Amino acid sequence: MPTEPTPQEHHMPAETPGASTDVASSTAPSTAAPRRPRSNLPRQLTLGGLVGGFRSTIGRFLQYQVLAALLVGLVILPLFRLALTGLIRWSGRRAISSGDYLSFLLSVQGIVLVLVGLLVLSLLVVININGLMLIAADSLKGHRKGTLWGDLKAALASFPRFVQPAGLLILAYVGLVVPLTGMGFGLSALSGLRIPNFITSVIYANPLYLTGYTVLIILLAVVGVLSIFVFHSVLLRGSTVWGGFRFSWRLVRQQARLFFVGLLPRLLVLFLIAGAVAAVFLVLAALPGELLEPQSFGARFALLTGLLLAAVVLAVAGFVLAPFAIYVQTAFFVVAAPHVEQTARDVQKAGGSSPFTPAPTAEDVRHAGDQAPRRRRRLVTGVVALVLTLCVGLAALLAANFDDVFAQRRDMAVVAHRTGGDLAPENSVAGVDAAAKAGAAFSEFDVRRTADGAYMINHDPNLKRVTGDSRTMEEMTSEQIAGLKIHNQFGSQPSEAPVPTLDQILDAGKKDEIGMFVELKGPTADHQMVEDVIRTIREKGMEDQSVLLSLDYDLITYIEEKHPEIQTGYLFYFSVGEADMLVGDYLILEEDAATPDRIARIHAGGKKAIVWTVNTKESMEKFLGSEADGLITDHVTQVKDTEEEMSHRTDLQRVVDTLFVG
Repeated sequence: MPTEPTPQEHHMPAETPGASTDVASSTAPSTAAPRRPRSNLPRQLTLGGLVGGFRSTIGRFLQYQVLAALLVGLVILPLFRLALTGLIRWSGRRAISSGDYLSFLLSVQGIVLVLVGLLVLSLLVVININGLMLIAADSLKGHRKGTLWGDLKAALASFPRFVQPAGLLILAYVGLVVPLTGMGFGLSALSGLRIPNFITSVIYANPLYLTGYTVLIILLAVVGVLSIFVFHSVLLRGSTVWGGFRFSWRLVRQQARLFFVGLLPRLLVLFLIAGAVAAVFLVLAALPGELLEPQSFGARFALLTGLLLAAVVLAVAGFVLAPFAIYVQTAFFVVAAPHVEQTARDVQKAGGSSPFTPAPTAEDVRHAGDQAPRRRRRLVTGVVALVLTLCVGLAALLAANFDDVFAQRRDMAVVAHRTGGDLAPENSVAGVDAAAKAGAAFSEFDVRRTADGAYMINHDPNLKRVTGDSRTMEEMTSEQIAGLKIHNQFGSQPSEAPVPTLDQILDAGKKDEIGMFVELKGPTADHQMVEDVIRTIREKGMEDQSVLLSLDYDLITYIEEKHPEIQTGYLFYFSVGEADMLVGDYLILEEDAATPDRIARIHAGGKKAIVWTVNTKESMEKFLGSEADGLITDHVTQVKDTEEEMSHRTDLQRVVDTLFVG
C-alpha cells in the first residue's frame, strides 16, 4: 500500500476557464488515483485551530452581516414588497391567498411576480450565503481584514453564475430542501417554511401517507447533506452549477468518514457546551426575580433585566453561528477537495468566468488560527455599556406596565372542530351538544349537497373514514345516507351517531345556544348552496348565531356582495399582500399564517382573527396568550384546562410565553 500523503501537501488552484483536464492534474500525475486524507482528523481541522481561525476574523464576519441585514431589510425587501403590492393591485386585488392564488399566478402580473421573486431569492442567496463563504475563503488565505464594500462587491460578482436555468436547482435546494429537512445552507427569511399542520395531520393519520412522507423527507435530507458543498464548488473551483452538485456529492461520499467521524463529533461537543452555558445563563438570569417578593416591581424589574440580557447574548450567539458553520465547512472543503476524483464536466465551460477569489490551500487552513485577534477593548466596552443601558431602561418600562404587556388571561372564543372535536362522533348532533356543554363558543361543521338536493354534514370527500361507505355524498341520496352511522374514532360516548342533516344540526345549535360555524364544503359548494343555506338559517332566525365559512374566496366574496347582513369567515393557510383587506368578518388563519403582525393588521381592519386547527399543547399555550379572537380545536376540554392553567402562571411563565412562545 502506498504511503498516504498529508493533506497539506495538496493545493487547490483555481481552474482555468475552458480547462479540459482534471483540477488535481496540476499537482499530481494524471495517471495517479485520487487519494484520501487520513481517517483521523488532520491538524488543520482541529477544533482549536478552527475556533482560533474564526476568532481572528469574526469582526469582518459580523460587520458584513450587519451590512447585509441592513441592505436586505431596508432596501431589497421593501422594494420587493412595493413591487408585490403594485402587481397585486394591478390585478384588481388587495391580496392573494390560498383560496384564489391560481388565477393570479396564471395572469401577466402573476408571472412577473414569480420572476421578481426568483430574482430576489437569488439576491438573498448571493448576499447571505455567497458573501459569508467568500469571506471565509479570503480569511483562510490570511486576509484578516477586508472592506465592507469590497466583500459585498465580491458577493454580488457571483450573481450571474446563479442566474441561469441550472441556478433554479440552487433556489430549490435553499428554498425547499433546507427548510424542510434542516440540512445545508438556508436563509433566515425561509426558516418558518414548513408543511401546514392541517396537511401533516392527515399524513400522520394515514399509514400509507406517513410512509411516503417519511421516505420523501429522508431522500430530501440525503440530498441536502450531499449538496452541502455545492456553493463551495461553484465559488472556489469555478464549477458550473451542475458540476458543483456533482462534485459536492462525490466529496461527501468519498470523505464521509473524515467529516462524520473526525470533524462532526467535535463540533457537536462544542455546540452542546454552548447550549449548556446558555441554559445556565438563562437560569441565572431568572433567579433574582424568583428570589425577590413575587409580583413586586423589584422582582419583575430584576426578572426582565436578566431575561433581556440573556436574550441579547443568545441573539449574538445565533448571529455568530451561521458564519462559524460556513467557516468550518469552507476549511473542510479546502482540505478534502483535492483528494476527490474530478472530471472536466465539473468546471466552467469555455467563455465562463474564473473563480471569484483565489482558492485557499490546506496550508492556509493550518495557519489560519495562528494569529490572535486584536481586541478593540474600548469599542467592545462601549457596545456592552449601551446594550446594558437599553436593557435596564426597557426592563423598567415593561415592569411598570407588566400586567398590560404580559396579560394573565385574555378572552378567547373556543370553536369545537367538526361539531364537538373529540367529545363525540365528528359532525354529529351529539357533537354540538357536547361542545355546548364543554363551554365552547362555537361549533364548526361541514355542509355538502346530496344527489337529491338535500344538505347533510360530512368533512371528507367520501364517507369511508367515518361510516365505512366509500361513496361520496354527491352520488348518494339523503335517504341512503340517513341509514349510515358515524363511528366515534375518539373513544368517547356515544360510540356512533347518525349522519345529520343541516336542519338537525342548526336545531341543536339553537337549542344549546351555541354559535354555528357553517363551512360550505366540496364540489357542490356553489351559489345555490349559499342561497339554500342562508334561507334555512333565516327560517330558523339564526342569522346572528351563524357564520358561513369557506376556503373558496370567490364564494365568500359572493356572500358579502349578495347578503352583507350574513356573517362570513374566510379560511386560508397563506396570504400575500394586504391580508387585512381580504373579504370576511372573520379571517380564519392556519397556525403558521397567524403571526402577531398579521393578527394586529386584521384587527386594524375591523375584523376578527381565528386560528385553526390548534391541537397541540404548545400551540394552545401560544395562541391562548396571543391577541387572536378565537381558536378552532379538536380538544375543547384540553384547551379549557390549558386556559385555566395559564390564568395561574408565574411572572416568569408569563414573560417567557409572551416573548418566546407567543
